[in-house]
Amino acid sequence: VVNASTDLAPGESGTVSLTLANVGTTAARESSAVVGSADPDLRVGSPREERTLLNETTATTARAGLGTWAPGERRRVVLPARLAPEATVREYPLSVLVAYVDADGVAERSRDHVAVVRPAPPVRLSLRDVAGDLRVGDEGTVRGQVVAGAAPVRSAVLVLRRPAGDRE
Repeated sequence: VVNASTDLAPGESGTVSLTLANVGTTAARESSAVVGSADPDLRVGSPREERTLLNETTATTARAGLGTWAPGERRRVVLPARLAPEATVREYPLSVLVAYVDADGVAERSRDHVAVVRPAPPVRLSLRDVAGDLRVGDEGTVRGQVVAGAAPVRSAVLVLRRPAGDRE
């Protein structure tokens, strides 16, 4: 494992990205990487791909095909992942192994490797400069600015809700 990263923050779906290198002396044919997370806060793979790993009910794995891989060659693997809303920002270990067919046609597998990813902190949003001419029973306009701090926000949706206790 040359590099590992993620674009996740607590409560988000995103990806885990790994750069792997063939450090062997021959090509690895029909190769695939199996990436797993035993931490219940970090789920790797799409819901269809998730499965139990090592009989632990919290573990998930995902597989990515790598094809034929020359000695010294690097391959990038990007897998879907989700981080639980209550997850803390810390390092999360991932198990990584590569299954392949060697030059003699024998199915082999690499030793188990550990990659570590650290999610981003949760995005803090605030409102500023809110003003409007909206009145009960009338149409009107509400203007304001949503401030997201230093990190960019993807797929943001603004939802207006009636305050608790208000009636129609």
